[in-house]
Amino acid sequence: MIRRLAMLCENVATIAMLLMTSFILLMVFGRNLFSAGLPWAEELARFFSVALVFLGAPLLLADKAHIAVDFLVERLPASWRGAIERLTLALTALFCALFLVAGWQFLARAYRFATPALGIPNWIFYTPVFLGVLLTGIVALAGMVARPQAPARSHEEQAP
Repeated sequence: MIRRLAMLCENVATIAMLLMTSFILLMVFGRNLFSAGLPWAEELARFFSVALVFLGAPLLLADKAHIAVDFLVERLPASWRGAIERLTLALTALFCALFLVAGWQFLARAYRFATPALGIPNWIFYTPVFLGVLLTGIVALAGMVARPQAPARSHEEQAP
C-alpha cells in the first residue's frame, strides 16, 4: 500500500512539475514578449510548486532518497544503524503530527481568505501541504513498523 501511495505521489508531483514549469514559461514569455504580467499564472505556478514539494516528500522518504547527513551514523556499529533509522522515522512522524495540528489551527483562522488573483480559497491552496505531510507521516510510521531489514552498510564496508 505504501508503494502505491508513493507512486501516486510521484505521478501527481510529476504533473505538478510540468504545470508549474508551463506557467512559469508563460509568465516569462508574457512579460518579455508582450509586456504583460500574469498574476493568475504566478498563483498557479506557486500552487503547483507547493504541491511538487509536499507530494514529493512521501515518495522520497519511501525510497530513502532524502538528503541525509549520515557521516556519524555510518561510523556506528551496524547493529545500531537500524535503531537510529527507526528513531529518525519516529521523529519524522512526530514532526508530521505536530505540523498537522499547527496547520489545522492556522487554517481554522485563514480558511475564509482566498488568493488575490484567482480567489482560490486557502483550504484548497494548502490541501497539497496537508496531504503531503499526512502521507509523509504514514510512510514514516510504516517504516517504523516494517520488518527489520539488514542494516545499511557504510561506505567503508561497500568499498571493494
